Amino acid sequence: MKRTIRLSALSAAILVMAALATASCTDAVAPLADVPSTGVSTDDEEEDLTGKPIQIGSVVSLAPNDGAETRAISTDPDFPVEGSTMTVCCFVPTDAVFGKAYSPAAHANYIYDGTSASWKPTNPDAPLCWQSGTLRHFFAAVSPAVDDTEVDFGAGAKALISESGTDADGNYVVNNMVFDPAFSLPVTWTNELYTAWGRVRSTGIRSDCYYYKPKTDTQISLTLCRPLVSIDIISESTKVMLRNAPSATNNTSIGDLESYPILRTMQMLPSDGGSIHRAYTLPYPYSDTGKTNISFTTDAGASISTVEKEKLIAGSKVMINGQDNTSAVTNSTAGGLSTALSGADPNKKKIVIGGTINDADMSALKTFIKSNSITDVVILADGVTSIGESAFSDCSSLTSINLPKGVTSIGESAFYGCISLTNISLPDGVTSIGDNAFAQCALISIILPEKLTSIGMATFANCEDLTSINLPKGVTSIEDGAFCGCTSLISISLPDKLASIGMEAFGYCSNLEEISLSGINDQFELALPTLGSKAFTSTKLNTLYLRDVPEATFKANLSTYSTWGNISWKAIQYDYNGTGDDLDGANYAGHWVAP
Repeated sequence: MKRTIRLSALSAAILVMAALATASCTDAVAPLADVPSTGVSTDDEEEDLTGKPIQIGSVVSLAPNDGAETRAISTDPDFPVEGSTMTVCCFVPTDAVFGKAYSPAAHANYIYDGTSASWKPTNPDAPLCWQSGTLRHFFAAVSPAVDDTEVDFGAGAKALISESGTDADGNYVVNNMVFDPAFSLPVTWTNELYTAWGRVRSTGIRSDCYYYKPKTDTQISLTLCRPLVSIDIISESTKVMLRNAPSATNNTSIGDLESYPILRTMQMLPSDGGSIHRAYTLPYPYSDTGKTNISFTTDAGASISTVEKEKLIAGSKVMINGQDNTSAVTNSTAGGLSTALSGADPNKKKIVIGGTINDADMSALKTFIKSNSITDVVILADGVTSIGESAFSDCSSLTSINLPKGVTSIGESAFYGCISLTNISLPDGVTSIGDNAFAQCALISIILPEKLTSIGMATFANCEDLTSINLPKGVTSIEDGAFCGCTSLISISLPDKLASIGMEAFGYCSNLEEISLSGINDQFELALPTLGSKAFTSTKLNTLYLRDVPEATFKANLSTYSTWGNISWKAIQYDYNGTGDDLDGANYAGHWVAP
């Protein structure tokens, strides 16, 4: 009977399906019909392992080898990690008909234990088991794991016989099968779907599944990959449609086993400030010339880009420039960006960087920006996890920059003196920002990553156009001069866990009038951040909002609250109702006005 499964981690997004007849090791598993059984065990015979657990050994995910269809001997740094899951499918062909498709004979889910560096059954009572004592078993896997308890997605994963021959005894046997995971990609991309599909690893589409014979202590090795192609199209259009994109496997047997995916039109995901439109596709089929035409439409009309076949294999990334006023540079080798930039049009003031880069490349990019008065930069390239000290300092023409997704730290004075910089997109993974990082920039607003715990010394000093900033919930300290001289800042909400505010942290914020903070600790006792010298000097502060302070606590500590920061507060609002703007007195139950 056909069982239906779904990739639970991707909700209704991913159709990694199987027509799976699950065989639990707790059940009695009969030999498959074609298997002769003597019913007698002798010393010369292997033990009949039918129904016995299969041992999962090495599981690796390999990266694509740029410029070739073969894969590099380098592993995927993002897989596996603690808690990674996968579904392992077992195929047991009972005849050797070339091109015949088989559904899994069994499957089981596994989770990665980082401590022991091993894969363990999600359900210890139902590991994957040998389905026969004599037939060859072929294995494939998909990650994240499949869950067979949710929505019915229909037809499922298969493996097709691609090679057969005779064994040592002259029996006709299957030597190889290729895997079809039954992927069906969305036709409208969202942030959630794009993130989810980016986590997918699998035995490659139409990749080989090699066989194992049932033997005691045999460990199954699996090689996974990023099975999809990432497409980025540079365009300022409101909507970009990727036309005739390979978006679903056909899940059928074809005489020569060539993969002819189902082609559909996709609405791409606008990201990076709307200048990049993204989607994943299946690997593209290509012509005899080794090139493929990728068709897309923007607000300006239809366009075609010709791409070399080696850029369209599983795991690859393709960047297409659909914008006349933008240069697109793909750096194929880390350290070579200076050479790659030599081909960019210096008259185009916007540039997008793809491929792979390193710290030396960041220096080359800074030189290019300053020499050519570049205004807008989007970095899609991999390879950089930190923006170094003074990396883009004094790039006076720069107005906007999007940093690579893998960046976790921004160095001291990284953007110091970028006097035209009004917009920067910080990756979610950033955990530290160095002193003076954005001092003397033209930032109007900025969203800081939630993993930050401290705002460094003079980080935003003299950002005279800064009108709003969100401080992450985990921030516990604001260092000396962090916002000193931010003359356009009118109000600010401080996080609940903030314990200290440094010397002149908000000094000379000449228009700062309102501050919101918690006012109590976890024990519901009075708690206010400690203050450095002149923390609020030369401001217009007059209203204090105490979000978590109830009336009794406020009245018992009025003298402390009303003089905090050596400021003569004109009004204090307390006991916030939890909804609406926390800098609006209408959302507070308590109100105090200085006599």
